[in-house]
Amino acid sequence: MKKTLIFGLLTLACLAATVVLWFVLRDSQPEYEEVQAIVISAESEKQYLGKGNTLTLHHVICRYNGALYELKNAHDTWSYPEGRPVTVFLSGGKLYANIEGVKTGSPVGIVYFAFLFGTLGLLVVTLSVFSLESKRKKALRAQMQPPPAK
Repeated sequence: MKKTLIFGLLTLACLAATVVLWFVLRDSQPEYEEVQAIVISAESEKQYLGKGNTLTLHHVICRYNGALYELKNAHDTWSYPEGRPVTVFLSGGKLYANIEGVKTGSPVGIVYFAFLFGTLGLLVVTLSVFSLESKRKKALRAQMQPPPAK
């Protein structure tokens, strides 16, 4: 019972922190600079995750001020034709495809996702502990009942 309560409270605390961080992230105004970069290459890579599931990764390399950068948060490759200038966002020494990428790549975004995944993990653990506790109580009740009369 005590474990269930502790994990339940931890899950609720993590969930509350996740919700607060979502609002902070949504309203955040990270520092970035809108710049023009030249696309050097744009390729998609499929990763097979098993059981017929795939994940498509988009690798877009851009040149900005003589340096090469991998574009973060690119959702496709067709928007980035090789040799063409594209508008991207420079923040923290990285190039991002959009402002959402700048936000989620910020410290607040990283903490938000850590709490989000932590909350999901704690939810699974809490439900497992609750289920085990429920089974244990049911077994105890069955042991405490007198045998049926003949």
